[in-house]
Amino acid sequence: MAGVEPEKLNEFDKLQSTAKDFKELQYLSDQIRRVISIVELNLLTLESFQKKVQYLITLSPPASLQGLILERFLETLARCHTEHKFGLRNASSVLDRAKATSDQLRDTVSMRNGEFNKTSTEMTSRNTSAMCDLANKSGREAHVLKTLTVLALVFVPAGFVAMGFVSLKQESPMQWSATPDLKIYAILSIPLISLTMLIYAMVELVQRMKERKWEANEQVIV
Repeated sequence: MAGVEPEKLNEFDKLQSTAKDFKELQYLSDQIRRVISIVELNLLTLESFQKKVQYLITLSPPASLQGLILERFLETLARCHTEHKFGLRNASSVLDRAKATSDQLRDTVSMRNGEFNKTSTEMTSRNTSAMCDLANKSGREAHVLKTLTVLALVFVPAGFVAMGFVSLKQESPMQWSATPDLKIYAILSIPLISLTMLIYAMVELVQRMKERKWEANEQVIV
């Protein structure tokens, strides 16, 4: 039973060792039961002999040699009967001890398994908490990226104006004029930006629908 105590979780025996202990206890219990059966059978035999010898003594003449021999034989049978009773008590005590040890070993292993399950549950809980924290951080990072995207959509055109790619016409101050390079850039980038924003909006819509469905399911379960 060494090494199966819950406070020694890092020094426990292997499963084969525990199974071996159970098998040895079971084998010992079976052998003791066989011994008890044999002793009980011997006791019944001795009791039958004693009754027959007592009957023969009653038939023998008083103070005869045959009667003395039968009385000595009866005393020997009585002594054997007492020894067998003592052996039966010892065998029964050993069997009870084997049963108690087996139950104690089973309870100890169950306690150890309970400690393992508790430790595993705590580790799973910590991992779940860490995943939740990671998800929250990812959500904050995604929010930052959204903000940066919006700021980029606002400040990039302003940057073009500041760098001179876009200017006001001198003959008509209410109209804007762009350089040929910027026109090419606008033709290429505006459709791509629009397509990207459309995909992004669709992904956000699907994610929010999933979150609402998940929250609704949680409320139903609660």
